[in-house]
Amino acid sequence: MGLRAVRHFKASLALLLLAGVAGAESAPRVLLGAEPVPELAVVRALESCRGAQVACFEQGWLDGFRLARDASAIGLDTRPEFLRVRRELLLDELYADLGRSLPPLGESELKAAYDKDLSEFVRPEAIRIFRILFESEEAGRAALAALPEVVTLKDWRARARELSVDRATHERGGDLGFVGPDGGTDIPEVRADPALYAAASRLKDGEVLRELVPEGSKFALIWRRGTRAKVEQTFDEVRADLSLRVDEARRYERLRSLVDDLRKTRLHEFQPNKLALYQDAQRALRR
Repeated sequence: MGLRAVRHFKASLALLLLAGVAGAESAPRVLLGAEPVPELAVVRALESCRGAQVACFEQGWLDGFRLARDASAIGLDTRPEFLRVRRELLLDELYADLGRSLPPLGESELKAAYDKDLSEFVRPEAIRIFRILFESEEAGRAALAALPEVVTLKDWRARARELSVDRATHERGGDLGFVGPDGGTDIPEVRADPALYAAASRLKDGEVLRELVPEGSKFALIWRRGTRAKVEQTFDEVRADLSLRVDEARRYERLRSLVDDLRKTRLHEFQPNKLALYQDAQRALRR
């Protein structure tokens, strides 16, 4: 069976199963021998076709429906591997169906999503800075004098762990992350003095500043390790991707709500601890 036939076979199974679950059987539009193909399955198949619907349907979907019916006739749909595929296909179709039932995305909803994640679409240049902080200028000058002409990352990290008085970045070898002009960084718990960005902006990537930078009452030795480019993406530029993202979030929320409702109305007992023990035991047996 070719790749296209496999794809249509799986999709046909999903449509036939969904039609059966939904009970969507009405006056048949298509017969395979004497058996009707559920109308819902035909409608969904035609919806997926673009352009020449009749040719698409006859050359792809009819073969898929026929294979699905034949598989059921010889009992393939009772095998465990089929039941697993059946669950996956039904879930995929349910997820798609939830999307079809959602109202169209409004402009205000997309703009709200853009504003919410604005820092992802519009952000200034940021500089990766490694810094060793000293309590006094004398201590900083002594360390600067002992710094070799060519600095390795291993050597810098060792010096930072030994000499830096900044305990927040001590174990990271003085790594402040990518620092913006306002001192904000991409590490949530770290904020830098804007003076460090101003000083690093005079350097090239990979260059150590051979002078100390005053930082409050202390003094810093800095190393520019890299640059993250400035980003300026307008709403119109990201509209298509944003629409997909928001639509995906809406589908997930609808699915989560459905699962929550089913748990309340259909689930009588749920013991995740016992399930975890069972799964651990199964994994141990497979080793």
